[in-house]
Amino acid sequence: MSVVAFGSALLLFLRRLSLDHSAWPINSAHAIAAGVAGIVLFNSLLHVYLLRNADETINLMLLVVIRFDFSYLTVS
Repeated sequence: MSVVAFGSALLLFLRRLSLDHSAWPINSAHAIAAGVAGIVLFNSLLHVYLLRNADETINLMLLVVIRFDFSYLTVS
């Protein structure tokens, strides 16, 4: 499980470095955020699957709440 956490952290760090060293178009901001959310979701789902413990779902709940907030604030 720590290997997956390290891999996720490494992917996020590399994405951060790539954003620092190159000019990304502003139109791709949502795609970048979706990629980050996908990495977090994969890590959280794998964590829950490996532990088989329902108490470990706080990351998933936070991801859903944050996604709902962003959707709500964008629409209104």
